[in-house]
Amino acid sequence: MPGARDLKRRILSVKNTQQTTRAMKMVSAAKLRRAQDAILNQRPYAKRIGTLVHLLSSLPEVTLESPLLKKERIGLSEFKKTMLLVVITSDRGLCGGFNSSAIKMAMRWVHAHSEYYKSIELAFVGKKGYEYFKNKKFKIGPFYSEFSGKVTFAKAKGLADRLIEKYLNEDLDEVKVIYNEFKNAILQKPIVEDFLPVHSISQTFSAGEFAVPVSPEKKPEELPLYLVKPNIETILQ
Repeated sequence: MPGARDLKRRILSVKNTQQTTRAMKMVSAAKLRRAQDAILNQRPYAKRIGTLVHLLSSLPEVTLESPLLKKERIGLSEFKKTMLLVVITSDRGLCGGFNSSAIKMAMRWVHAHSEYYKSIELAFVGKKGYEYFKNKKFKIGPFYSEFSGKVTFAKAKGLADRLIEKYLNEDLDEVKVIYNEFKNAILQKPIVEDFLPVHSISQTFSAGEFAVPVSPEKKPEELPLYLVKPNIETILQ
């Protein structure tokens, strides 16, 4: 039988553990709130900018020669296309079905569409997706490891630029992204979204609504793929 002193020591140990656990819970709750607020605050902007890109690709009164728009490459049928599927997961576990849902979606999508493509290659943002697929019978592409820690615009742009470069060099014919769309703290919905080429939607606008002055002295190949008004820093503030 433990003595009174031993019992007291154990009680104090349990209380100390409770205090530590309570503090960790408060820190985790604060981090969750910050992450949730960041997602919800940027979502309207992300949706509007996505809609704008699709609308620009469907303008009837403006000749858009961007190589990123939806165009059938000459002599290339659906069954001869190469496609890159970017799977986004986390670097760590202990996050419920966050990683497993994206992984399962990727497996289902590849199995359902593999007969329609010449090749489907998997690329990864996040260690969990890469570690799961690297020893499986899939064509494994690059693992983008620079997204550990805080995700910045510069990191996201760097990845987008590399994917665009592969597409423009015709190393790839399509790029799709699998990620978890945030619904609430306990529910995320895995979705597959087209990244390249840019698809148009059935809505039209006049040319003047989106007119952007461009220097006539520059050749088409010297112009940037896209313009940011007034500038990236102002928009992100």
